[in-house]
Amino acid sequence: MISKNTQRKSIKTRSKRQGNSQAQYGVMGIRRLPSLPPPYVPNKQYKFMRRYVTTQASTGTSFTITDICGSLIMAATTTLGYSPFEAVRIKRVRMWGPVTTIGTPVTISIAPQAVETTVNCYADVPSIMSDTTLTIDRPAYIEYVPRLTEPSGSWHRVTATSITLFNLAYPAGATLDVEYEGMFDLTGGPTGFTATLVAATVGSMYSRVVATNFAPVSVNTL
Repeated sequence: MISKNTQRKSIKTRSKRQGNSQAQYGVMGIRRLPSLPPPYVPNKQYKFMRRYVTTQASTGTSFTITDICGSLIMAATTTLGYSPFEAVRIKRVRMWGPVTTIGTPVTISIAPQAVETTVNCYADVPSIMSDTTLTIDRPAYIEYVPRLTEPSGSWHRVTATSITLFNLAYPAGATLDVEYEGMFDLTGGPTGFTATLVAATVGSMYSRVVATNFAPVSVNTL
């Protein structure tokens, strides 16, 4: 025997299903469509990360907008590549510096340097982040998250590629993780950045060395 509570629940469930069906299809069973098309963003932001390693030490190497553009290159010919982006930015930078000789400390540092213009002095806040280690089992480590309101973390058109965003200092064996964000250029042709390729496969994607001697890992390289 079915209780009254169970019967009420069954009636409510059927009514809810019928209400949803009528809201979606209407009384006559004709499917209702939105009165206007929904918002459409064809060039949504694309987020990705590159890992780089180096076998050389440096006391001061520049990371520029060219390095961002070089993180993703499309081969237009066997010798020429372009950036598919219209604008790019850096979201986060992490760096590890290992000790290779017991008793010899290593130091890594990141120093924001970006200056967009000397007219109104839109520039990064002068600062330097560093870490030193003496032990093999604990590498030096830095995490840098540039502000969107400062040049190092703001959006950059790929036509302006010579600006230095920050300087790096690191030992041999350092690892660099950089998180990028880009907006694809879907309405125009390639602008600004170009890369010289050697025996590239047309249509393939490549990544180039950044900050002079940091080589990308697990991707096609130049």
